[in-house]
Amino acid sequence: MTTFDLDVIQSKTETWLQGTRYASKSITPLFGGTVNFTFLVDLKEPLDNGTEKVVVKHSETFVRHTPSYKVSLTRIVAEQQCLRTLSFLPPKVKDNSRDSKSQVRTPTCLYFDEAAGMQIHEYLPNGVDIKTYLLERAVDRNESSLEPAFKSLGQALGSWVRHFHDEAAHHLDLVDEVAKNKEAQQVQQLVTYQFAVDRVKDYPEVLGDVTTILREVRKLAADELEGGSLQVIHGDLGPANILIPNATIQEGTETLVFVIDWETSQLGVSNIDTGQMIADLYRLWLCRGLETALWVLRGFCKGYGIVSEEHAFRTTIHAGVHLISRGTIDREMGTMDELEVVARAGRNILLNAYRKDMKWFEDGDLACLFDSVA
Repeated sequence: MTTFDLDVIQSKTETWLQGTRYASKSITPLFGGTVNFTFLVDLKEPLDNGTEKVVVKHSETFVRHTPSYKVSLTRIVAEQQCLRTLSFLPPKVKDNSRDSKSQVRTPTCLYFDEAAGMQIHEYLPNGVDIKTYLLERAVDRNESSLEPAFKSLGQALGSWVRHFHDEAAHHLDLVDEVAKNKEAQQVQQLVTYQFAVDRVKDYPEVLGDVTTILREVRKLAADELEGGSLQVIHGDLGPANILIPNATIQEGTETLVFVIDWETSQLGVSNIDTGQMIADLYRLWLCRGLETALWVLRGFCKGYGIVSEEHAFRTTIHAGVHLISRGTIDREMGTMDELEVVARAGRNILLNAYRKDMKWFEDGDLACLFDSVA
């Protein structure tokens, strides 16, 4: 978008706010995400509970970063249903996160106007996504004394995600609404499984020998959508969509964690969520050498809990494909040549997951994926 276009969207948002309880004293663009326009709003009048700031999510029928790409507003209705339903999940799940002091939940939606494409969400004061936090705050803090705190954060998140995966099927209104968000399924198939095949031409020496496997898992993913054994998933569950306070993480200190951006929610297999989280955290280790990312990853796997061997291998297949397709295009992490290490890691993970070579994983960085196999 140009500056002018953003000004128009911001003005439209401010005008809409004036007709609600959430009229703004000031409004500031937030630049995370690629699809919507998000603003931090200072309210003219505090809410009854003292709240002075909220987040406005303004959705249009096009992608913010690529206005020529059209998208429907079905996604915001699916997001609303997720926020309403999942607000009842306990922020602590005792089975797997009893050692954690983190409180994991979705942000509260305070107001929704479907016709205008507007949502008003609870604001996490001084919040930052985990990806940014690890890159900016933890880069020089890999000392082992911090490991328990970061593992605890990951464990709480993994436990909450598992509870969400298990619980969502019992809420038929949620299942029915998310089932309508077929566009999210199509995007997932395109940007993950099709784009992975397309990456072969970018890294032929690295990926050439797994071209057939990439095509086979692309078909596997497409067939799963027709198989009937689908459940509600987040659809874009990476550290960039997890918010925490931008403060020092210490063992025993309670941390509020928001799981955000539910517009990608869809019916799919749970391995898409867990595989992406694992891949994105592992990429931070590959590109920046962040032990903290590995600690969060290992905690996440522990918190998610017991899975079958088949489930673990399907998760690692998705993690490998995700690294190849989406892990190699993030220029924040490096140039195309520098990201060859990500393509190679994705290739090795995919190949050994496809072969079901558990020994290969047990001897490597991702052994934690199989620690809870039953």
